[in-house]
Order: sequence, then C-alpha cells, then structure tokens
Amino acid sequence: LRLDPAHALSLVEAAWDEARLGYGSEQNWHPEALARSRSLIERALKSDPQLLDAWIEAGYGCVRERDFDCARSRASEAEKISPGAPEIRLLQANIARREGQLKEAVALAKEALPGLQNKYEKVSAYETLTDAYKQWEDYDAADRAYRLRMPPRPWLSVMPWRFMDSSSGLSDAAIP
Repeated sequence: LRLDPAHALSLVEAAWDEARLGYGSEQNWHPEALARSRSLIERALKSDPQLLDAWIEAGYGCVRERDFDCARSRASEAEKISPGAPEIRLLQANIARREGQLKEAVALAKEALPGLQNKYEKVSAYETLTDAYKQWEDYDAADRAYRLRMPPRPWLSVMPWRFMDSSSGLSDAAIP
C-alpha cells in the first residue's frame, strides 16, 4: 500500500488483516477493527469494482457485523462478476449457516468445495460443514467434516471434535 495506496488487492488483504486483528469470537468482533476493515474494502471497491475478492471480503465483513442482507447483496454483486464461483458459494454457505438455514449451508459448502483452490477456503468450507452439522445435531457428519479440515493428529482419534474449539484447540469441556 505504500507504493500504491489504491491497489485494490492489497486493500482487500489489509482489510482481512484488520478484521482478523479484531477477532474475539464468531459473535464478538471488535467494532473498531471492523470499521477499519470496512473502510479498506470500500477503498478497494472504489479502486476496482470488478475485483471479485473485494466483493467476497465485503460480504464477509457484513457477516462479521451480522448484517445478512448486506452480505447477500455483496454476494449478488460478486455473482455478476463471476457467476457460480466457488468462493461466492462459500460466502453464501456461511450466510446460510449463521441464519440457521442449515440444509442450504451444507448444500452450498459441498457445492463450493471441489472448486476451491486455496487451502484457507477449503478449511473454511469444512468448518462451515462441521458447524452446520453440529447445529443440526448430526454428530457423525460433523465429526467427518471436522477430520477433513484438520491435518492428521494422533490424539484426534481419542479426543472427539466435540471437545475442540475451532479457534483455539481444546475447549473448556475437554479440560477436567
């Protein structure tokens, strides 16, 4: 950004970094970090309104703020640029899961998975599946999705995913 303050992709990356710095939990993001992230995304969209990544990150920004109408609007704009892109399906899966539309979330995440190229996005799709199946109380499916998103770990076979917290490892339930 020092070389080109209007470089759209760099602005998107900076927006993601800002959001990540503000992470407390899925329901608890620091408002100042979200505002900084939103500002960077707005600059990216102004600089390059055809950049798919900017619309996707804008959608996730809306999800973080629990503004699902905004998130769907951003996904719709992304759809105009790259119809059917797996990254859009993943965003839509995340929106659906957070709104409790679990069947739709699972279908969209499964649709997205074969086309996702980057490891982070694949992990996100498996996390979406794991969380949706847990909410659905299909614990066997949740366990399978969880194991697919994680690298093999020897202790995983004796410690089920129910005792894991996706952001930090062991949950309080796993600690006696």
